[in-house]
Amino acid sequence: MGGGGPGGIRTHALRVKCPYCGSEDVEVVKTWGMRSYSVTHYRCRACGGAFNRYRDQGTGREFMLRSGKRSSH
Repeated sequence: MGGGGPGGIRTHALRVKCPYCGSEDVEVVKTWGMRSYSVTHYRCRACGGAFNRYRDQGTGREFMLRSGKRSSH
């Protein structure tokens, strides 16, 4: 049954990239549930872009939507 995490639970690092600039330097701002989705709101530290990641709890399918403009640098 195997997995790399405690108790046999498979764990892996999720690498989220900013859809504006491609940076992996993003921070989680907020998480919540919406119907069958788990939603995570991110902000990019590199460009200031804001976006949401939606993950369907049943199927595991996920997608991202841009939710805020980048700050001007």
